[in-house]
Amino acid sequence: MELFEESKNRYFSLITEILNLSVSGLEENKIIQIINDGEYEEKVIGKNQQSFEGLILNQYDNTDNFNLLEKKEDKYYSVGGKVPIRFTKVEKIWIREMLKDSNCRELLGEELAIKLDKELNINEEIDISSIIERTNLEDKYESKFPIENFNILLEAIRDDKEIIYDNKDYKNERAVPLKIEYDIRSDVLRTSMYYIDEERLVLVNLSSMSNIKVTNDKKCKLEKDEIYKQLRENKRCKEPIVFQVKDKRQAMERCFMTFSSFERTSKIIKDNVYEITLYYYTFQEEEIIRKILSLGSYITVLEPTNIKEKIIKRVKKAIEREVK
Repeated sequence: MELFEESKNRYFSLITEILNLSVSGLEENKIIQIINDGEYEEKVIGKNQQSFEGLILNQYDNTDNFNLLEKKEDKYYSVGGKVPIRFTKVEKIWIREMLKDSNCRELLGEELAIKLDKELNINEEIDISSIIERTNLEDKYESKFPIENFNILLEAIRDDKEIIYDNKDYKNERAVPLKIEYDIRSDVLRTSMYYIDEERLVLVNLSSMSNIKVTNDKKCKLEKDEIYKQLRENKRCKEPIVFQVKDKRQAMERCFMTFSSFERTSKIIKDNVYEITLYYYTFQEEEIIRKILSLGSYITVLEPTNIKEKIIKRVKKAIEREVK
């Protein structure tokens, strides 16, 4: 196992997090929770069927254990003190290139961006924009306040608060925001959230959100760690989405490019007609519906019924808006 190969192994980050949190002492159950949240599903990593948890908590022979923590009474403490955050050269180059983007600088704030400019002193030059393919296939409905949306969501995530917001299809939707992510290929910001009333995870474009308010009262019955646990247990949808594609105006090519990141199978039904079976995670449902709609009338969803109904509902609403 290449424990300290930073670009290949998440265990390096786990050890860094545990060591930094244990400087002032960390209970065993807290360490186990961090490991469960961050490690691979495959628990056995060492020789003789040893687990990462056992190695970090010194449960094996002294020659096998990591020996990075020592136990004093009921807490574990870092042997070497706090570990500085380390970035690989590739990460530094990536951050520096991202700082050339005006949207990125606006999100970070100019003060922090200038500080990073000074610290990222790297001789190598790589124009990241020349090696990243961007495909703006997303619905580019623009919010008037995308930066404000980002800051409000960041505040809610940091303070562990719920939000209420509007978008094109819903009003006063209540959710628990979990993470914000940037899709560099489509050039959009998204947030993963837990819909409280529907009890499911979704992925939403920040640009489609409006009237976001952080709430002080709590309606969700689940804590964040319980939401993540539910995601791990029910992450795969039980029924894949099955749809037919009429290969006109490069529809098949566009379809494969649109769903290139998803597990899928395809078969020929007849000349220029194909059937695609798409497997996905529960929180990706909204994203997939948007992508299917972006491909237009050359796509016919066959199953499951609930996805067909949601697409029909979206189309009807779009027609109503056009009529108005």
